[in-house]
Amino acid sequence: MTAFNGTAMEIFSQACQAYASGVATLNGELMGFVNNRLNRDVELGRTLSQCSNWSDAVNLQQDWTQQANQEYLAEASRLMDLSSKVAKESWEPVYDRATQVLTQITKPGE
Repeated sequence: MTAFNGTAMEIFSQACQAYASGVATLNGELMGFVNNRLNRDVELGRTLSQCSNWSDAVNLQQDWTQQANQEYLAEASRLMDLSSKVAKESWEPVYDRATQVLTQITKPGE
């Protein structure tokens, strides 16, 4: 029983480490995106203040909106991919051990 508990704790520890590492990666990705968007927002304000007519200002805002939309969609896709990776890597130690145990249990003649 002690060996089982030790193995379970080791697997739990590996899963937690994978999860913590993945969450740190997600956090870094999100913070980088937010920083980039804030810089672009500030730049928009600066550029808008230099527009000499409404037409230029509207065109600038349309371009900014289109680019922001594309960046948000791309970031959402990256975050979904990273989240899937975190989930897979977090459950991998548990899955591997469960597969190992089930293989041992179902071996005929043993």
